[in-house]
Amino acid sequence: MKFGIILDVEATRAIRQAEVGAAQTMIERTEYRFGLKPERLAGDTAYGSGANLEWLVNDANIAPPPAQAPSPNSRLAHWPWGTG
Repeated sequence: MKFGIILDVEATRAIRQAEVGAAQTMIERTEYRFGLKPERLAGDTAYGSGANLEWLVNDANIAPPPAQAPSPNSRLAHWPWGTG
């Protein structure tokens, strides 16, 4: 990733589930407000939970952060994006 821009902010307590839920809310809200949807997402390991990866890949059709890409043996291994 060469650059990025912050389009939305959702304050949460420092709890993994709250942060993941906020990320999903922000992605959906940004698409609704601006008509923009990311092709890939950058984030720390908090966003690498199984439920969040499944939502990103299968429901939102967004590439997960490269460090969180599913392993070849994962049921999410069919995701079509590169890692860089």
